[in-house]
Amino acid sequence: RHGYDDARLREAVEIFNRYQVEGLIFAPSGSRVSAALARELQCFPSPLVLIDDELEPDAIAKPHAWVGSDDRKIGLDIAQFLLARGHRTIAFAGMDPDKTSIAKRCEGLRFGLQQHGVRLPERDIHRGVSSEESGREIALGMVSRGDLPTAIVCANDLVAMGVMMQLLENGIRVPAQVSVMGVGN
Repeated sequence: RHGYDDARLREAVEIFNRYQVEGLIFAPSGSRVSAALARELQCFPSPLVLIDDELEPDAIAKPHAWVGSDDRKIGLDIAQFLLARGHRTIAFAGMDPDKTSIAKRCEGLRFGLQQHGVRLPERDIHRGVSSEESGREIALGMVSRGDLPTAIVCANDLVAMGVMMQLLENGIRVPAQVSVMGVGN
């Protein structure tokens, strides 16, 4: 565990090289990978497998395997699912621009809606971190502005839980009045 600290990562890579590790499995967990981190991974002599979030195309030239979700496709699938159920006013909750997986989900959702003439304006993309508390804050803001869509797509299940709890506490029936969808389990 390196905590994205470049010095700790460099130390870890040196240890792995010293003990002749035959491969590295790296899980950036949806965060953007720094240039320094990409350089360290580039220098690692053994095979590399990335889990969860693929590095940006130019971040690392070293061939590597990737295991994860197609987050853009997830967003597209969500758009189709919601549109098929008649939703036309949709918001996205929990947009964390530092999490590439979440940004890709939102991008896919936006594109999927746009293909059917439905807009997801910037004002309906609510920023937040991946937590219940963030979901509650986002939902409370929507309720207090009287700005409720028919569906709220949440960056993950923690945000969805917070959104649902806050809506219910404010007398909003879920899913009768507002449908809430999370991504995860």
